[in-house]
Amino acid sequence: MTRLARAVALTWLAAYAGPAADDLTAQEPVRVSSKVVCGDCVITIDTVVTLGGLEGDGTEVILYTALVAIGPGDRILVTEPRIPRIFVFDMAGGFLSTVGRGGEGPGEYLFISEVNVGPRYIHVFDHRGRTLLDHDFTFVRRDRFAGRSLPTFMMDGDVVALAGAIPTPDAVGHELHLLAPSGKLESYGATDSAYRAWAASSHFVTGDGRSLWTVAGESTRVTRWDLLPTPAVGRIWDRTVEEWDRHDRGPTGFASPRPLNTGAMLDENGLWIIWRTPDPDWGGVPSEESRPVTGQPQVKWDSRLELIDPATGKTLARHYDKGAFQTFVLGSQSRYFYSYHETDAGVPYIHLLEPRLSRGAAGRR
Repeated sequence: MTRLARAVALTWLAAYAGPAADDLTAQEPVRVSSKVVCGDCVITIDTVVTLGGLEGDGTEVILYTALVAIGPGDRILVTEPRIPRIFVFDMAGGFLSTVGRGGEGPGEYLFISEVNVGPRYIHVFDHRGRTLLDHDFTFVRRDRFAGRSLPTFMMDGDVVALAGAIPTPDAVGHELHLLAPSGKLESYGATDSAYRAWAASSHFVTGDGRSLWTVAGESTRVTRWDLLPTPAVGRIWDRTVEEWDRHDRGPTGFASPRPLNTGAMLDENGLWIIWRTPDPDWGGVPSEESRPVTGQPQVKWDSRLELIDPATGKTLARHYDKGAFQTFVLGSQSRYFYSYHETDAGVPYIHLLEPRLSRGAAGRR
């Protein structure tokens, strides 16, 4: 076991003691129905703060493609790949400042793909790699990193977990990767079967004090990775989800798009997953109003927020929404996700949302 993996695993083990890992491997996935098994479980969603409007400083970043993280001091960090700056808001939605600019130098960015926040550093992933800033936004270091576009999860010690394909000699064929603040990358999980099944797409990562969970972006697969004695697959659930079975992608990718997973978060209630399905009212027929400047039809989506029991892979509760849930807000202290919508007048807003689980009649009021 490497020094980085051992340090992370021992730190988490000291904070959490759970049952022994199941004796399963990547060759033994478990098929699980997505039927809701908790009849009195209700998901309630609270709006924490709203960002946006037509006028005012910072509104230019309020876009469908925006990315959101919670920074130090409960500051909200919003970025967008085409804007090489970090927009900083307070928890009341007020604009505070911008950080960074386009360029090649320290603290300068090109196509920001994600921002995540750890106990000591702000991690900015862009087209060239990963930049570390301290919590006052002062430049610390930049690392060239081939996996810059993968979704990230912040672990203890500012170690970043990623899952998916990274095209470097040491990482190729592995699904799970740990990136240290020093820039050192360690990769785990390579098997012939896993490489063939997983390398083509990225996965959303979340975790607790002992394990990591990865959720495939374009399938119903959920995988638990146990950190001790060496990070390795502990269990795989292949969930039977009716929406996936009845949506077949057409030759253009637009005629009948498949559902997508767009984020995952683990808390004391279980494993939360956001996913989207094509709006049945859309019908797969593009209209003039649904064509962006590229000329391609814009898919209309419905959103789902699902809560899964991490011990069994079964669904505890599900919430449907006729809107655009994006993904979970990043940052080691975050428990939010966010949505984007435009009013009938075209005014854009981003809403930070907090999910809650209730049981019984009280949860339905």
